[in-house]
Amino acid sequence: MPSFEYKGPMFGFAAFKKHCVGGFWKHKLLNDPKGYRGERKNQGGEAMGNLGCMTSVKDLPPGKAIIDFIKQHKIK
Repeated sequence: MPSFEYKGPMFGFAAFKKHCVGGFWKHKLLNDPKGYRGERKNQGGEAMGNLGCMTSVKDLPPGKAIIDFIKQHKIK
């Protein structure tokens, strides 16, 4: 279960045979006006992280959104 830190915990994920899960540590503080976290966060419950259960690269938020989340995270 790799995780990444920058001035504290930032992001973690886990991979399985048919899916992966991931989430930002301080997700409740992130501005997400397009609801990328909200669309998927309830799929599979708490264990799925705030990005939900991902079975394809298409399930990831757009690159610009991920970069924005990372930039927000390091100042929160």
